[in-house]
Amino acid sequence: MSAKKLLCMSFAVSLLVALAMANKVAATDPTIFVDPPMVTHELGDTFDIDVNLRDVEASSRLIGLEFRLTYCPDLLEVVDVTEGPFLQDPEWNLYGTWWAFFIEDDGVYGPHVLFGTILFPNPVTELWEAFPYGGGTVATITFRCLGQGECTLGLLDTLLVSDEIEEISHATEDGYVIQWGLEATVDMDPDTLNTKSEGKWITSYIELPEGYDVSGVDIATVMLNGVVSARLHPTGIGDYDDDGIPDLMVKFNRQDVIALLSAGEATLTITGQLVDGTPFEGSDTIRVIGE
Repeated sequence: MSAKKLLCMSFAVSLLVALAMANKVAATDPTIFVDPPMVTHELGDTFDIDVNLRDVEASSRLIGLEFRLTYCPDLLEVVDVTEGPFLQDPEWNLYGTWWAFFIEDDGVYGPHVLFGTILFPNPVTELWEAFPYGGGTVATITFRCLGQGECTLGLLDTLLVSDEIEEISHATEDGYVIQWGLEATVDMDPDTLNTKSEGKWITSYIELPEGYDVSGVDIATVMLNGVVSARLHPTGIGDYDDDGIPDLMVKFNRQDVIALLSAGEATLTITGQLVDGTPFEGSDTIRVIGE
C-alpha cells in the first residue's frame, strides 16, 4: 500500500475516533450508525452501506425512525435505497410503512437521502415483546463511485419516536468512504534498460479498466514517477500486447528517466488523468544495467 493510501487510512481512523467521542452518550441509549464505518473502493465500483440500530430496548416502545444521510455528490451517486429487515420483523410490525427520497439540494443539507419508517405493533404479541429490541439493519443504501477522494456519510436529523410520540434519546455514528483512481495496466519498453546504450525514448503502453477509453487520457497530465512528463508527440492507440484491449502509447525522454534510476530492479509508476478529471495509476518493473 502506498504512503498516500496509508496516510488517508490513518486520517480516516482518527476521524472516526473523533466522531465516536463527539457522539458519546450513555451506554444504554440506542445508536443509529453507518456500517461498515469505513469503506475503500475504486472508481466505478458499486457498493452497499447499511444504516443500523443497536441497543434498542423494548421499554423504549419504538414505533418510528427517520434520518438524513449526507454524501459527496461529486464522489458518490445514490443508486438505490431499500428497507432493512430489523423493523420489518412481524413480531413487532404488523403492517408498517417506510419511505425514502433522494434530495439533490434543499438549500440546507445539500444532496442527501431522507429515510423514515413507521411501525404498527402487532396486537397479538405479548406486551413486553410488542416493540423492537436488540438491533439490526433498518436501511441499505447502494452507491456508485464517481470520483477520487474521501467522503463522510453523515447522519443528520436522526429521530427515534416512541408510541407516546416522544423522542427517544440516542447516539449516532457516521461513516467514511475512501475512493482511489482507476488502476491502469502499464507495460514499459524496454524491459531491460541499459543506461549506456543510445536511444531517445522510454515507451509506456497504458491500458484502462473495462468501461474506460484510453482515447480520453489527457496526455499533458501523464507522468512517470511523478517527475518526468510524457511527450505530447509521438503518441498512438493500438493493441501492443494483442489482448484485445486498446492501449495508449506514450514516450518519455530517455535521459530524464535514467537520471532517476540506479542499477537493479526499478518500479516505474505512470500517473495521469482522463479529460474529465478521473485519475489513474499503474506500475511496471524493469531491470536497469550499465552502470
